[in-house]
Amino acid sequence: MTTEELHPLTDLFLRRAASNPEEMAGGKWHWVLERILEHGSQADKDAIKPVYSKIMLDGTHREMMKDLLNPEPEQTDLFTNQNQVLARAQNALTNNIPYKKLGQP
Repeated sequence: MTTEELHPLTDLFLRRAASNPEEMAGGKWHWVLERILEHGSQADKDAIKPVYSKIMLDGTHREMMKDLLNPEPEQTDLFTNQNQVLARAQNALTNNIPYKKLGQP
């Protein structure tokens, strides 16, 4: 094998990336990518990197646009809520407030 030839695995990976980029972005074949980058020739690595980078950037762009166009409601900070509940309970104990009024602001 000359330095210009790609290993059959690299060729298969590139073909699969072209036909099913969502599998690459989803990480299904990440273990194959790692093997190619670790054990492949320089030609294999040079062939893989721009293709994989484009797929990952495109996937990240789609995710970011989805979040920007359809934002999910912000989740309240559970630690802040817990601290507020504890502060109210401590205040109730200190000021001798009846239990049934604790739930009221």
